[in-house]
Amino acid sequence: VWRIAAITTGTQILVSVLASYALSLVFDWPIGLAILLGFMFAVSSTAVAIKMLEDVGEAHTNVGRITIGILVAQDLAVVPMMLTLDAMAGAGISVLGLGRIVLSLAVLGGLIWFLGRRGSLTLPFVSWIEQRRELLPLAGLSFCFAAAALTGLIGLSPAYGAFLAGMVIGNSRHREQVLSQIEPIQSILLMVFFLSVGLLLDLAYIWDNLGMVLLVLVVVTVAKTALNIAILSALREPWTRAFLTGALLAQIGEFSFLLAAVGLSAGLITADDYPLLVAVTVLSLATSPFWLEIARRLHRMALLGITSGRE
Repeated sequence: VWRIAAITTGTQILVSVLASYALSLVFDWPIGLAILLGFMFAVSSTAVAIKMLEDVGEAHTNVGRITIGILVAQDLAVVPMMLTLDAMAGAGISVLGLGRIVLSLAVLGGLIWFLGRRGSLTLPFVSWIEQRRELLPLAGLSFCFAAAALTGLIGLSPAYGAFLAGMVIGNSRHREQVLSQIEPIQSILLMVFFLSVGLLLDLAYIWDNLGMVLLVLVVVTVAKTALNIAILSALREPWTRAFLTGALLAQIGEFSFLLAAVGLSAGLITADDYPLLVAVTVLSLATSPFWLEIARRLHRMALLGITSGRE
C-alpha cells in the first residue's frame, strides 16, 4: 500500500500547511507558526488508531492495511518535519540547515531502500550475547542511545538517530527476540507516555479558553476526516473503506507533542501558544474513539436512508 500511503500523507501535509499559511495571512501569524501548525495537524496517532482498528476488528482487513500504511508514512514524515522546524530557529532556514535536512532525508531514504532489498540483517556483536537473552533488551537500548547521541552530536535531532536505530533492529534477524524481551519496557513506557499526556493537560487553561479550544478541536477533527475521505476517494478507494479510514485518522497524533516542543525551543511559538496546542492535541486523542463511533453511526444511518429523528 506504499502508493496510497505516500500520496495520502504527502497531500495531507501539503493541504494542512497551505491551510495554515492562508490563516496566517488573515491573522498575521509568522510563517514559522503556520508551518508548525500545518505539520502538527497533518499527523495522526499510531497508538490510538491501531488500538481502534483492533477494537472494531479491522486490523487485518484492507482498511487496517491502508490505515497502518498511512500511519507509518506519517511517522517517517515526522523526521524531516522536526529537522525543518529545527532549521527554522532564529532568522530562518540557513544553507547549513537546508543541507542537514537534505542529508538526513538522503540517509533515511537510502536506509529504507537498503533494508527493503537486503532482507534480514545480522547485527554486529549480537552473536556474543545471543545466548544471554536477558542482555538483548539492554543491547537494543544501547544501540538506540548510541545512535541518538551520534545524530545529536552532529547537529541533528536525537530522535532521528533513535528512529534509524529502531528501523535497523526491526529489519534484523534478531527482531523477534528483541521485541519479546523489550515488551515489558514498552508497556511501562506506554503508561509513562499517557501519564505525561495527562500531566500536560491544564484544566484551568481549558476552562478559561473553552470556546477557542473546542472550536479548534471540532474544526480540525471534521476537516481531517473530510480531507482523508476526499483523498482516498480520489485514489479510487471504495466509499465505505475511505470513510472508515478517514474517521480512524481524524485525531492529532502523539508526535505533535514533539513537534510543538521543537517549535517552542526553536522560538516558532511562544510559551502562551504552547498550552493551546497541547490542550487541543490531548483532547483530540481522548475524544478520538467517540468521534469514530459517531462517524460509524452516521454512516450507518446514511446507508439505511434514515432522514428523520423518529427513524
